[in-house]
Amino acid sequence: MARFARFGQYLAGTLALCAANSFAANTTATESAKPNIILLISDDHRWDGLGVAGNPNVKTPNLDRMAKEGQWFREATIQIPLCSTSRAAILTGLPPSENGYYTNNFVRKDVADPHGFDQYKLLPKQLAKAGYHTAFAGKWHLQPDPWLCGFETIKRWMVGGAGPYRNPRLASGNSRETQPVQGFTQTIFTDDALEVLKKKADGSTTRPLFLWVAYTASHAPFQPNPKPISGMYDGKSTEELTPETFYSVPGDTPQPDQKWQHYYEAISALDAQVGRVMDTVRNSSLSTNTVVVLIGDNGFMMGRRGRWGKSVPYEDALRVPLIVWAPDSIMKSKGTTVTASANSIDLPPTFVKLAGATPPAEWVGRDLTPVLRDGKPHDITWAVSQYPNHNKSDSLDAYRVIRTPEHKLINWHPASGAKPELYDLTMDPAETTNLYGTPAVAETQARLEKQLADFRAKAGDDQWDMKGEVISIKGGKAKKEKPDRKKRGGKRNRRANR
Repeated sequence: MARFARFGQYLAGTLALCAANSFAANTTATESAKPNIILLISDDHRWDGLGVAGNPNVKTPNLDRMAKEGQWFREATIQIPLCSTSRAAILTGLPPSENGYYTNNFVRKDVADPHGFDQYKLLPKQLAKAGYHTAFAGKWHLQPDPWLCGFETIKRWMVGGAGPYRNPRLASGNSRETQPVQGFTQTIFTDDALEVLKKKADGSTTRPLFLWVAYTASHAPFQPNPKPISGMYDGKSTEELTPETFYSVPGDTPQPDQKWQHYYEAISALDAQVGRVMDTVRNSSLSTNTVVVLIGDNGFMMGRRGRWGKSVPYEDALRVPLIVWAPDSIMKSKGTTVTASANSIDLPPTFVKLAGATPPAEWVGRDLTPVLRDGKPHDITWAVSQYPNHNKSDSLDAYRVIRTPEHKLINWHPASGAKPELYDLTMDPAETTNLYGTPAVAETQARLEKQLADFRAKAGDDQWDMKGEVISIKGGKAKKEKPDRKKRGGKRNRRANR
């Protein structure tokens, strides 16, 4: 009997071991089936800074090929057209009004330290839970530390928001201490990205990969760049290079340093590095199971409406390049110009769905996987963006905006005294004629107002003023700031920024 008992124990143990091995094999097989996800972020990149966008003046052969082999989202917008806050929205899956990263310089006090995002269900952490190896290289520009935000492997990275295009000072790994690095900045970030990709391609790591690479191109200073990109647009006049999509209106006052030649050179330098990433993917085992997404963190005004930067809710700043490249198993319709109104805040839930997991309930973005499958817009027919900061130290009024491919509605902070704006983007792409309150758009206006209100309610964006104690982090030093309502809303602010 004892012998039979021992045999029974042996048999039970063997069966248990087989079951465990089977479970492990199934888990490995399931994880290996999950697509690798590469997120490439360009900087200050206008939506029309692409050949595929119909701009023959800028040379972007690699981005154009990526779009031809994948999908170009013609109507894509950013959640907020500003560097730090744009990244924070993708990282947290939440709009700025809710994640507390209001602008580059003003944030809610509780998010202004290395652990500031511990309270959120961050995109890298959600993918890590789904079995992904998470890696980061490039520009960070946020107070919370990247290693506390779910990145397991951290290559060389830029702590601040901008830097030189050659021989930058960069941090590395789990430290903010910077050291000078020899070489061209965009090339350095790509070298690190390729190192991660090649380890994945040769089987050094079996887990699916999420790789976030943030370039500083096409943010100023635009130069220097390696040959043959350097000097690519020399000898071309501003008139020759200005894209047809750049609609001049009376009163435009481009700044003296507005140089399309230099701006396009930076875009072409970015294009070359994207080409290196895409060649590595195409020419390796990664080609059959990798999704690559290129999105701009915001657009760039280039002198339109007298502005040089971004932040405003107009097309030049709000619209961004968005290109997705994916294998046949995910993307059936390729070479497609997609008209879905995708927004950057849609990327987190889309990535988590691609990973076979469920996005957090508090994330308000939409799942774009049906759009990737057939190239049709489905119900992604509008998008909401915002600028939540209404502070005495900031000259721009807060706004909420809802945009469709045909129309745009802008609501400004009530204290600004500014009238809402509604534009017919089909007939008036330069946004010169405000139709708000006119009978011709009454039905459209009512529909957009309701959709915007519904989205704000869903997102918890139930008030205009910033929530919580707001502090300034300009120059890396935090200090308390108080809104000054009595001195706001003057004509200077509104005219300077529109």
